Amino acid sequence: MDDLQIIPGPIDESVLTLQAGHRSTNIWNNTLGSDPILHCRRREAVLSRGNRPHPRIVAYLQRAGFYGLYCLRFIQLDWALITALVERWREETHTFPPTPGMSWLSDVFGVLPDDADDATVQQYARAYILEMIGGSIFADKSGDRVHLQWLGLLRDFDIAGSYSWGSATLAWLYRELCRATKPNTKDIGGALILVQLWAWSRFPHMTPDILSIQPIDYGVDAAGQPLPQGPHGVRWANAKCEREVSTHVLQHYRNALGMQHPDEIVWQPYVNANLPDYCLTGQEIWRSVVPLICTDVVEMHCPDRVLRQFGMQQPIPEPVDTKVSLHKVDLRGNVHQDWASFHDTYIDRWNNRLQHVITRDPLSLPMAYDDEYMVWYRSITRRHIDQQSARFDVLI
Repeated sequence: MDDLQIIPGPIDESVLTLQAGHRSTNIWNNTLGSDPILHCRRREAVLSRGNRPHPRIVAYLQRAGFYGLYCLRFIQLDWALITALVERWREETHTFPPTPGMSWLSDVFGVLPDDADDATVQQYARAYILEMIGGSIFADKSGDRVHLQWLGLLRDFDIAGSYSWGSATLAWLYRELCRATKPNTKDIGGALILVQLWAWSRFPHMTPDILSIQPIDYGVDAAGQPLPQGPHGVRWANAKCEREVSTHVLQHYRNALGMQHPDEIVWQPYVNANLPDYCLTGQEIWRSVVPLICTDVVEMHCPDRVLRQFGMQQPIPEPVDTKVSLHKVDLRGNVHQDWASFHDTYIDRWNNRLQHVITRDPLSLPMAYDDEYMVWYRSITRRHIDQQSARFDVLI
């Protein structure tokens, strides 16, 4: 077995052109270091420990488009699972194989006074949204801070509700995932709960067994009417899980990801999931091949490479340029930059996103091993991350 020669991939290097600088190369060569688990930056636990906001505040969260995030509350992150997924993230394809302190916001905008006028309610709502922004969807390495650039977007709650917060969140998350693939990276930010829930929904064999799901009381609005149900991921917020499951162990996840079979993957977990209407807003552009934009951040969205997640046949995709050079562009030294002008080409394509929706015939049968796409994919992908899990895979 010691003489067994295993090629981790890619065999064809025309797609994964940045493999030499990817952390998976160091893992394979045993040069990553003794502590390979990424430190996951987030701060929304502060919100979960405090009082739930007054119904008058929740009304503004709904208008600004943050109600779903509010409902999700706090779910413990599994740093080992996030790390194992980062090890398979590719910045070439974007697919897998803050200024005032946050504590200051919590201290100043704590419990809403009973006699608060509407202007005060709006101030408290903006503070709560800033905490969600800085602590979750746009979390970075700045510690207990949130950038004031977001506050200007919350002047009008109804206009804020028209923004594509979801695409901006993905842009920020893609940037953090790409940066984390570098061998010397120790931290990662962004909406990492989305990565974890993405994995839990699609890889049930790696998910802690749910023993029971406690009913969630969403409360009532200011008029006493029941609030809408939470998003799909909220099912984990009140779930009691089996503690004996081997989670939070990086090698366990490496092995599981390396040895999983197609029939162990739930390709479309949200079909028949009874999603609330606000979760389906914008679904007509979920398959748009467009840049995702968040102020200084631009990251390409490549659904044409993962069409099985949309129940469609997956052909060999066109070559993709994820604009890796844009990773060098950020806010440092660019405080007064006009990003609308700087990124005008990408903004134009985003504005025409309905013209870039990819579609293919429905997928009726599982893809065969010798399917043209599968043959191509095996040649260009990084099949193995570390030598231990690769040997397990070969033995099986």
